Amino acid sequence: MAMTPKIEDFPETLLPEPVRPESWECCGSECGDACIQNLYYAEKAKYDAQQVRLREFMLSGSLKPSQNKSTKS
Repeated sequence: MAMTPKIEDFPETLLPEPVRPESWECCGSECGDACIQNLYYAEKAKYDAQQVRLREFMLSGSLKPSQNKSTKS
């Protein structure tokens, strides 16, 4: 009988969901990569990609080799 995977068995440290900054938090100084909005979108992209991998892991019980980006210590 196949065992149901557990989140604890996921081979990555789970990222916290980033909190979208409020509009007033942006200084409007064209900060480039240091802009709070750009930082949020970069963190959100990483979080979303990990959530896809987690969902696949929970459904299949394993990750495809190309998806195994272990960050767990």
